[in-house]
Amino acid sequence: MSTASLSLVSLTTPIDVTTAESATVNYSLDSGAQTVSFIVTATPVGGGSPIVVGQSGGFSGAGGGQTTFDLTNISALDPSQDYVFSVESSDGVVGGNPIGPIDVACFAEGTLILTERGEVPVEQLRVGDLAMTMHGGTAPLRPILWIGHTRLDIARHPDPAKAAPIVVSAGALGNGMPRRDLRLSPEHALFLDGLLVPVNLLVNGTTIVQEAWCQTVTYWHVELPTHGLLVSEGVVSESYFDDGNRQLFDNRGATVLVKDFVTARQSGRYDDTACAPVLRGGVALDRLRARIAERAEAMMDGRRTAA
Repeated sequence: MSTASLSLVSLTTPIDVTTAESATVNYSLDSGAQTVSFIVTATPVGGGSPIVVGQSGGFSGAGGGQTTFDLTNISALDPSQDYVFSVESSDGVVGGNPIGPIDVACFAEGTLILTERGEVPVEQLRVGDLAMTMHGGTAPLRPILWIGHTRLDIARHPDPAKAAPIVVSAGALGNGMPRRDLRLSPEHALFLDGLLVPVNLLVNGTTIVQEAWCQTVTYWHVELPTHGLLVSEGVVSESYFDDGNRQLFDNRGATVLVKDFVTARQSGRYDDTACAPVLRGGVALDRLRARIAERAEAMMDGRRTAA
């Protein structure tokens, strides 16, 4: 084989079957390399035949580089289907990874959201409902502008850790916080100590765990006039943040790649313009984790005593 290494760097996202899209490939060729070209295929998640969606021109000679080329057959994909994309050279070397374009923070179906008419399951909310929000120490009512939903087959996802729900057990964060188990997508941020903290950074294996056993989940999110703070199961957490990621929801009708709910928010706009400072590491996160761990131990002691 003439190609020493090959990797799929990126695809233009979001994928739109109605327009020309592109792929970027890193390559490295042996000194005796013959002319090769690169082929990008899309394989349906859950099984099915791969579809060739694009092919580069030919490359030859030693060394490596990066090339970008159009995916001229992207319209052959089904807009309702998720795909795993990979790249292969004409001499048989395969590279690449599942691509998940943009993360989304979501509530699992059944989560209770506080509104003017009390707590309502997220899937029963309607556009125009007034949600109780938290802002500057007050709790104003704000209208819901949009509700997104998407169903994931976790069992067939190529990287379940990027999509499976994280469960915050009742009382894990404080008395009545949450009041019931709260199920969120991995990147969904909770508002704790005046900061937005992605819930996947708080997993401790006892009171906050990822549902590795989950087979399917339906996620929902709620958009307010601006990024804000909702009350979910008694815990303050973020509303939908529009970072160009609506295509991940089933009710948008656009083609997506593999839905990836943990990838760092790519544009950086989220951390810069979210409704509160975002905490991703450092001493403040260590303190918060330690406090949650202490509470988890106390909860375990209480259960052992009760038994």
